[in-house]
Amino acid sequence: MKILALSICLVPAAVLACSLADRPPNAQPLSELDGGVPASQADAGGDVQRPSKPVLSEPNTRLIRGGCDGSGASCPELDLFTVKVAATDERTAAAQLRFVASFGSSAVDASAAPQTLLFDADFSDPGQIRAWLGQGKSRSETGFSRSMLCFTVAAVDEAGNVSDRSDALCADTVSETAATTTVVQGSPCGLLGCGCSSGAGSLALLALAAGLRLRRRR
Repeated sequence: MKILALSICLVPAAVLACSLADRPPNAQPLSELDGGVPASQADAGGDVQRPSKPVLSEPNTRLIRGGCDGSGASCPELDLFTVKVAATDERTAAAQLRFVASFGSSAVDASAAPQTLLFDADFSDPGQIRAWLGQGKSRSETGFSRSMLCFTVAAVDEAGNVSDRSDALCADTVSETAATTTVVQGSPCGLLGCGCSSGAGSLALLALAAGLRLRRRR
């Protein structure tokens, strides 16, 4: 039993250190949207009705202060952004809606920018979008990995119909005093890979589950 317990502790930490996502679950970069977003299944029913315009609310940036950096076999503790999203469609269930996002340095820029990222909502809560932002306030690349995050989303039903864009939402993802920020004290790295099992460790497990789900769907 002791050997089994040790294996459970070591293996996830080693895997998670290389498996954390910095984009929403099932994120797909888009090359173009001129003809609409490709449907996830054939539209045999002539569905041409677009989903409702999404409404974004309750943005929150969870910043990890002094967290594990992923040294050794430990899992790194990453900053996390979440926002509630509400949209409906007459045929596609809310849990099956996808979202396409546009980003910018301001609300105006985000509203005018091309839509470049297609993704599912949080796999555990279809009414929420979740995105990993990187470690220690370090932001890079595009999309959700921004210090000042401004974006819009449009809902996409199973027939590929795209809704109007949501109103743009902006959040400072590095300020510890912003109204949309929650600061959490991190944990030191564990010698045996168990130092991140609380708090960010559970988030890491969710990230791994998202990755496994993506591979299964492919």
